[in-house]
Amino acid sequence: KEFNLLEDDCEVAVYFPTVFSPNRDGINDQIVPLGKGFEIEIMRVYDRWGVMVFESKGMEHSWDGNFRGKALDPGIYFYTLSYTNKKSLRIENLQGDFLLKR
Repeated sequence: KEFNLLEDDCEVAVYFPTVFSPNRDGINDQIVPLGKGFEIEIMRVYDRWGVMVFESKGMEHSWDGNFRGKALDPGIYFYTLSYTNKKSLRIENLQGDFLLKR
């Protein structure tokens, strides 16, 4: 007997930039997860003291480096990202850090 085995990769490509510079020059002014095969559920950004400075649950998933209307200081910030893998239909999580450079 013969059969065909079809293989489908359930991995998605999610990339979170490691640096951004919200200095209004039109280049990397916002930080946003990039990739394919995923849909963002919740994105959160924290400062080095653990204060949540950004949260997105809706359609807007990019952050401009501001908190309560003020530009935050340069430095390391941390993120958590919850997203739906469109291939496996599972919710997956990613976390890490990035540099805000002015």
